[in-house]
Amino acid sequence: MAPDSCKSPTPPASASNQTGLWHICAHTIHLSVNALHVWCRGLVGVSKNRRERMQAIGNYLANKDFDFVFLQEVWKQEDFQALTKTVASVLPYSHYFYSPFNTIFAYSPMVVCVGSGVIGSGVCILSRVEIKSTLLYRYTLNGYPHKFLHGDWFGGKGVGLCRVELEGLAINLYVTHLHAEYNRANDGYLAHRISQSLELAQFVRHTADGADVAILGGDLNTEPGDLPHCVIQMLSGWKDAFVDIFSDLSQGMTCGHPRNTYTSRGELQLAPAGKRIDYVLYRCSPDLHAKCVEFHVPMTLTTDSKVSFSDHEPLEAIISVRPASTEKTSSSPHLVSSSITGLYGVDSSVEVDTGTSVGQ
Repeated sequence: MAPDSCKSPTPPASASNQTGLWHICAHTIHLSVNALHVWCRGLVGVSKNRRERMQAIGNYLANKDFDFVFLQEVWKQEDFQALTKTVASVLPYSHYFYSPFNTIFAYSPMVVCVGSGVIGSGVCILSRVEIKSTLLYRYTLNGYPHKFLHGDWFGGKGVGLCRVELEGLAINLYVTHLHAEYNRANDGYLAHRISQSLELAQFVRHTADGADVAILGGDLNTEPGDLPHCVIQMLSGWKDAFVDIFSDLSQGMTCGHPRNTYTSRGELQLAPAGKRIDYVLYRCSPDLHAKCVEFHVPMTLTTDSKVSFSDHEPLEAIISVRPASTEKTSSSPHLVSSSITGLYGVDSSVEVDTGTSVGQ
């Protein structure tokens, strides 16, 4: 977080058409963010210790100094309202992304609903500064209605966008929750996550170009090196906050962690160390330089029952943003160049011509 007062330099005449560089203060700005899959479905026997955990999550956020918080699986309105009330002193602005049915048509003698989204998207954003505008894009493929126990179809998943301004920066905040994997050996939903990943990447490409900084927090339900993860990383130009800090990709597990009180024996047998499927990703305009300077995966427990906040671990990141060097870079606003060789075990270097952005 930057100091309360700062004075922007007077832009030279040649900078009149630039975006980003002369919009911000001359010093470095630090953005503190949190992302958490809270596992609060509101169904009896599904989300254990829900009320206690939600209260603990609210207290945890209220005693931190986050600028933005990205939450997933907040299915009950009473939980969202109680949470926003608890954190109102530090995160006074919030938005919950509703996700109604696509189409409803009559089929005598019943009303049949087409398209997922019975109970909302489950995703929301909390912010220290005013939210200027919001947008929700719901994914086309999102599971099957007859897979009742999986529940993804009923959740209307998508990607939510909040636009904010902080210390002169125009910031896009994205929150999402992709379809769950359930069975890695026989993954019947891989095509759904690939489709969602592509739609997420395209949505970001068409909405983020006008922003100085873009940050995405969410449960992508995909591990580094998996095809959906590669699609998101390569087509959107994201940087992984975790990778900025840790070179050992076997660290930072967020789901099925052996120290999480909700991790089952079956999960430990399949992945003894857990899985990294939750992320904080970021990108910035060519006039700025951004880098994650702190990243934590705290092991949080409630005060009373000593249970984990969720079946996923929270992520804490601080992203530093400053004006870029005056030297020209080879990057183009309409060209995304990504190499994931050595980072995610995929030997691939790809350049994708994204065409003209229509988001702004």
